[in-house]
Amino acid sequence: MVKLLVVCLLIACVFAHRIELERNTKSIATHNRMMQEAQIRQDALLGKLTDFVPVPLNQYEGVEYFGPVDIGTPAQTFQVVYDTGSSNLWVPSSQCFTMTCLRHNRYNAAKSSTYKPNGTIIELDYGSGSVNGYFSNDVVGLGAATIVDQVQLSTLSLSS
Repeated sequence: MVKLLVVCLLIACVFAHRIELERNTKSIATHNRMMQEAQIRQDALLGKLTDFVPVPLNQYEGVEYFGPVDIGTPAQTFQVVYDTGSSNLWVPSSQCFTMTCLRHNRYNAAKSSTYKPNGTIIELDYGSGSVNGYFSNDVVGLGAATIVDQVQLSTLSLSS
């Protein structure tokens, strides 16, 4: 009788501390990408990256990171938001006369000896506004790194 009571008590304890398991919904590709990113961060912290170029960034309230980018030859310097949600590098063009453009440095393609017109016109809509402009190629500098023939978007109009 005592054995039966002990067995029942053990079973009750097992069910009282039951832990629900959740299925991992991440794909293998996502997992591998996360592992590669973690390895890059670890290597950077341990000083193992030889082609790592530090870029000085500032932050605004922990949600927006911005820093200098040089475009063209000679370099025209811009403070840009490092937006990980967009693959486009865009800066105000000297041909943009909206109030938003006029408050910032504007890229003057005519002053760059390495400027190459692309001819592609684009309109982008964001949750907070839109941008219209054209793609072009030029030299872009990030910290000590130089990217030759980088595609960029020169804005003709910005709205917010």
